[in-house]
Amino acid sequence: MTSRTDPLRLHKRDRPDFERVLHEALESDHVRQALRTSPSGAATAMELRARARDAADGIVSAARVEYAAYLRLRTGADKRAARLTRPSGARGQGLPAALAVLTPAISGTAAAIFLLLGYGLRLTGTQRELAGSLVSTGWAGAALAALALAAGMVGILLTALRNRAAAKRSHGRAGELEQARKDWRSALLERGMLPFLQDLLARWETRGPAPDASSAPTEPPPPRRYSSPDFSAPDFSGPDFSR
Repeated sequence: MTSRTDPLRLHKRDRPDFERVLHEALESDHVRQALRTSPSGAATAMELRARARDAADGIVSAARVEYAAYLRLRTGADKRAARLTRPSGARGQGLPAALAVLTPAISGTAAAIFLLLGYGLRLTGTQRELAGSLVSTGWAGAALAALALAAGMVGILLTALRNRAAAKRSHGRAGELEQARKDWRSALLERGMLPFLQDLLARWETRGPAPDASSAPTEPPPPRRYSSPDFSAPDFSGPDFSR
């Protein structure tokens, strides 16, 4: 059992939902405006998408409550679907259904035959005892056929009611599962994806583009100023030669 601080792993079958939420976040007004005003293309949608995919588990963990509820409902739905599609579940249901169909047909056919024979013998006036037995058996068979037919109709009605109730429960569970999926995607967008992208954009805005070495200034340095000492020339006077 994972704690609230452990990252929640994104299931492979939920990757398309994650991609839809990521696309929706990238198309939001705040993210598109930040991408347009990014200095010198410091941030791009492609880079944001790659970073979000790399941090998928951390982003999903921000909506762990909704995701866990969605996974729990989906696991239950998968188990119920597996029970319904299990081959051994339908083996014991064929015999009662066959009896419900065949019993009224066989009983009704036998009843009709006995009644025809019994009343036929009565009309001829021969074998009155046999004719009476055939008529009694025929009416008993007709009653049995009527009871079997009524029981079959009641069984069909009860089966239809059970199937209708099961369909309503299944529809209710499907609606609950879809609502849980929507709640998870909404929480993933609001508490996971958008905060992640906004934080990433904020850090990129403060970073700014790296300076280009080719754009360095090329002006020559200012000349140095030197001060020379104050030298005075010596006063040379030539000798005064007189003739």
